[in-house]
Amino acid sequence: MNKNEHPQKISCAGGFYAWDSDQEIPNLEVATFEYADGTIMELEVRSLPNPRNENGLLYLGTKGYALLEGNTFKAFLGSDKEPAINITEKDLEVNVRRDEFSKADIDFHFVNFIDAVKSRNHKDLVADVLEGHISTTMMHLGNIAYRTGRKLIFDGKTEKFVNDKNANTYLARQEERKPYILPREV
Repeated sequence: MNKNEHPQKISCAGGFYAWDSDQEIPNLEVATFEYADGTIMELEVRSLPNPRNENGLLYLGTKGYALLEGNTFKAFLGSDKEPAINITEKDLEVNVRRDEFSKADIDFHFVNFIDAVKSRNHKDLVADVLEGHISTTMMHLGNIAYRTGRKLIFDGKTEKFVNDKNANTYLARQEERKPYILPREV
């Protein structure tokens, strides 16, 4: 969608419908994200059995939808039955080094991050840091809307919820988790 900004309004519903475990995220969750220009994106996260056995992320938009399942990405326009975009692992450039790590069950994103730290060059990253921040924040915003049980308004410039102290408490961890403690100032 080429959105390099945070959504302004977020709502989310869901629950633990098949099993209740100690996980914090429901096994069915539907979040709606509204942007300043009026664009709406809906995200559905589910780990429940379904008729087509789809497991992954389903993005619903005003012009179509996209499905990310494992190493396959498909984008559909309107009510078309065939994908306008269909990218599988076979479509990607062969990367022998990446394949070696994959066979060892090591996620290449971690390897790429360590490589970029070693080279001290952010351009070595496969995924842009800001894009990763915006994408990750989006998922956290949906989960915060789920936990508060209401539609939230978010100020992307300050990265705070507007007039909502309760929702803002979810933006940072309240308790420290050893050994994952970061200093307040670096």
